[in-house]
Amino acid sequence: QTKYYSLLDILRFLAALFVMLFHYFSSNLQDIDTQSLNIFKALIITLINHGYLGVELFFIISGFVIYNSLKDKKEESSSSHNRALDWKAYTWSRFIRLYPLFWILCTITYIMTIFMASAHLPFTTYLLNLFIVNNGKTANMIDGSYWTLTIEILFYIYIGLFAYMTKKENIIYFFTIWLLYSFMAYTFGFSELLISKLLLVRYAPYFVYGGALAILMQSIKKIKNIILPISLMLASIYMTKYISVHLIAIDKAHTMTNKFGIFGGINQILIYVIFAVATLFTFASLCITNKTLIKYLQIIGLATYPLYLIHQRIGSMIIELFTPFGNINIYSISVTLLFVLLSIYIGIIDKDMRRWLYAIIKK
Repeated sequence: QTKYYSLLDILRFLAALFVMLFHYFSSNLQDIDTQSLNIFKALIITLINHGYLGVELFFIISGFVIYNSLKDKKEESSSSHNRALDWKAYTWSRFIRLYPLFWILCTITYIMTIFMASAHLPFTTYLLNLFIVNNGKTANMIDGSYWTLTIEILFYIYIGLFAYMTKKENIIYFFTIWLLYSFMAYTFGFSELLISKLLLVRYAPYFVYGGALAILMQSIKKIKNIILPISLMLASIYMTKYISVHLIAIDKAHTMTNKFGIFGGINQILIYVIFAVATLFTFASLCITNKTLIKYLQIIGLATYPLYLIHQRIGSMIIELFTPFGNINIYSISVTLLFVLLSIYIGIIDKDMRRWLYAIIKK
């Protein structure tokens, strides 16, 4: 039975929370001199100003969780060579996890933009948004946060196809090939080709790190070879710096709209911290055995997806009703807390909805 890593729920929620705080408040915190503040205030402001790095953490956790969610389909033969991913079950699980709640919240967001925003996108754009597939330009999204979901879906497809064509224990080779291709793409200058963008060369290190960490946890439990997953984890950490250097060289004119993966100074340090924290929380999860505590951690984890979906566009419109966006006051803080509580409630409902949909599919 797959071990449940409960502390990753907390980590995923914190990633969503800091992405939200960045979107809400960073515009008014960027110019504050943190050296004149006490350590606690300086740390909070620094984390908010770099809250966008929560996306990198999302991708790391996704790599970990998806590997653990892959289940082999047992064929008539008991031989491990006759086991492949149950593609139908895998596809339905990913679809139900992402799409139903997205459709509901995307629709609510679009309707609210019609009545509250100074400008809203055409209805045809809304319909295209429902596929969660976009060209990476946030101007064509109902909510700018949606761009990461396209990356997630492509990752789900690639790892699912590989597992379907072979078997779960070979996923380590998928991660190795993917990271190697990413390295070659930036080394030999074909990272900007469409095929390389579709293969997510810029995002590979984070998914690979999470997947390799999951394989490491499994390898430790089964006393298997741990050298390859550890090597992949170290290579992934190195690749973040390597890719950043090449992205800066590519973007000499500073025209690149998507700054994901471009680091310097404290950004790069925080990325290393994120890798370390993800690893620490994973191992620390093994110490969490209290069922009541695990239940509450799961509830907090359920809030992550709805919080990510509703916070940016809807939240900004509500805040702007009474105060300039970016201001830190009792109103904007209250809206932030309200969205956290609302997301917990939506997450619980979403879990029940997914359970209901699974029951229908199995009939």
